[in-house]
Amino acid sequence: EIAVTVDREGMIVIPDVGALAVAGMRFDEARAFIAGEIKDKLIGVTARVIMGKLRSIRIFVLGEVARPGSYLVSGLATMSHALFVSGGVEKTGSLRRIQLKRQGKVVAELDLYDFLLHGDTRHDVRLLPQDVIFVPPLGPTAAIAGAVLRPAIYELKRERTLGALIRLAGGLRPRAYRGHAQIERYDAKDGKRVLDVPLTRKGLATRIRDGDVVKIFPKTEYEENAVFLLGNVKRPGKYAWHPGMTLREILPDEEALLPETFLDYALIEREEGRLREPAIYRFHLGEALAGRITVALKPHDKVFVFHRARFRRQPYARIQGAVAAPGSFALKKDMRISDLVLAAGGLARDAYTGWAELYRLDPETKETHRIVVALAEAMAGKPAANLLLEDRDRLVVHSIWEFKTRDTVEIRGEVHHPGVYPLAVGMRVSDLVLAAGSVTERAYLKNAEITRYEIVNGEKREARRLEIDLAKALAHDPEHDILLEPYDRLIVRRIENWRPAEIVHLKGEFRFPGDYPIEAGERLSSVIARAGGFTEDAYLPAAIFLRESIKKQQQRELVRMRAELQAAISRKEAQLAGVAGQKAEQTRQALEAARRILAQLEALKATGRMVIRLADAEKLKGTPFDLRLQDGDTLIVPKRPDHVLVLGEVFSPNAQIYRPGKGWKFYVEHAGGFTRFADEDHIYVVHANGEVEPAGGWKSVRIGPGDAIVVPQELAPFNLLGAMLDWSKVFYQIGVTLASMRAIGII
Repeated sequence: EIAVTVDREGMIVIPDVGALAVAGMRFDEARAFIAGEIKDKLIGVTARVIMGKLRSIRIFVLGEVARPGSYLVSGLATMSHALFVSGGVEKTGSLRRIQLKRQGKVVAELDLYDFLLHGDTRHDVRLLPQDVIFVPPLGPTAAIAGAVLRPAIYELKRERTLGALIRLAGGLRPRAYRGHAQIERYDAKDGKRVLDVPLTRKGLATRIRDGDVVKIFPKTEYEENAVFLLGNVKRPGKYAWHPGMTLREILPDEEALLPETFLDYALIEREEGRLREPAIYRFHLGEALAGRITVALKPHDKVFVFHRARFRRQPYARIQGAVAAPGSFALKKDMRISDLVLAAGGLARDAYTGWAELYRLDPETKETHRIVVALAEAMAGKPAANLLLEDRDRLVVHSIWEFKTRDTVEIRGEVHHPGVYPLAVGMRVSDLVLAAGSVTERAYLKNAEITRYEIVNGEKREARRLEIDLAKALAHDPEHDILLEPYDRLIVRRIENWRPAEIVHLKGEFRFPGDYPIEAGERLSSVIARAGGFTEDAYLPAAIFLRESIKKQQQRELVRMRAELQAAISRKEAQLAGVAGQKAEQTRQALEAARRILAQLEALKATGRMVIRLADAEKLKGTPFDLRLQDGDTLIVPKRPDHVLVLGEVFSPNAQIYRPGKGWKFYVEHAGGFTRFADEDHIYVVHANGEVEPAGGWKSVRIGPGDAIVVPQELAPFNLLGAMLDWSKVFYQIGVTLASMRAIGII
């Protein structure tokens, strides 16, 4: 076995034979060539040539491809294989002028249209090492749409006429309109233009330009030689027309009709005149089918055959009352009362079968007659009761409850499903409680009340109260588990001190913070003790106590203040038109101040804070601050704050480090001092516990950690509104709580 390699010059060297050139040969050609040379030069030796390992070559794919670059491909690869491994040609690339460059020269050009549309691979040449496949930009294009085999956008090469473009698109479809095509063209001078081109030899020679859009229109769906059969027939549809055609060719006899066809009337809708306006021709269908008249047909005729129900109302019978599905039903031949009941789903469970009522309309006098029917006998099929029905009969089936009172009893109170229940025979108290889902855990079982109504001498109704032991009744003690009578009303009471679970929330510096359930009348000191008292870091002077009822009260007050201020602003705005001079300017200033206050009020939300002075549980007992707790109360005990807040009309509202012994003036000065809008006479201090102390007029106030110094805005013109509101009062009631909570770090 001898292994030889094809060198770069396409030569192989075989010992005792020499060098053989195999470049450009197919494998089968090379195999025959090599075997022949060995046989000629080596007497008595035959050769079997097989393909070994194919060597790889490096080529380059450049230009308008998805992934341009260098690729390692098989030595037998062709141009199409190179395009495949590079991701294919981009939309901006040419499919018709793909170039193979070798040593800087174009040695081949591939037209993918020949390859894809015609399967021509003659120009798909094999690659050599260092070959370059270059895809140039897209050339001139034209689009063709409509009734062609392959509507698309095509790149033009040799195709320069309309006929060539149509051939490129696979030709016209059979339904294509041969009269004319339409070309939309963009002209540099005139803009967009439309050309109508006949599809004749001359028209197909029309030159196509880059960017043209060709539209090939389909023929209309209008059948020139068709007639149509519609309606109550077995084979409706389209039929081919021919000269001399008559109705008997599409409707030979009555066998071609569906049941209940109306034979006295049929019609033909026919196109008449130059404008093909519809005209109606009537004829007697029965006479035409019998051959007594001849109905000639013309192209586009539509023959309509009708069901007889179209001309008269379908006979019906109605049923109402105690049946499964009351309503109206079509009256069939020989239909009887039992058939109507079964058509309605049968009798209901509570249907009264003693008798029913059949209401029948006399067709001549139009009077309604009532016929009493023995319903049970009719359902059993007895002819005397099971009457034949007539058009517009109405059968009324009664319920047993129309002749019998439906007795009920009622249960209210602590049961899972209180309500009104039907009274069953032998029903007792325990049965009613069980029907109501049994008692709840809140039920008081030692005593329950039954209200019973009695008629006295047939003249008046009196109520009587019965007391029973509910626990014994549920244990089926006959003395208390009494028989119920119609309209009895059982009341299951609630345990005296039962109430929904009430929770208070302890947050912050408690040993065991959390949510604690409370009993009625439990005080604050008790819950603090249950929480293990306070931690060493607790700062009791800054404790915050929030109550839901206070929050709702504050919110109502806040809403009232907003409404009152808005009304005052509206009244003053209405008066402003009649005011001039200095007073008008003062009024405008007052309105502006009032609007600022209103905006601040709208931003406020009630907190529900109560000012308390907190202490350890033992010290708190017996003081006014040992509050009775309510559901939803919250106590927050923060850590000791180390700063003081300065808010309002200062140049730099901020938080400052607490300095023992320093007054509020010190902190205001370190906040930049007052602005020109500051109201120095109404300064106040909000202490950490929520208490407010006025500091206006340079009054000395002791400042502690967590306090907030509030410098309000000068709003003297606001008094001109005549509103009985003071903005500092509003912030005293609502805003100070927010300031205090912000100062100690709660918000």
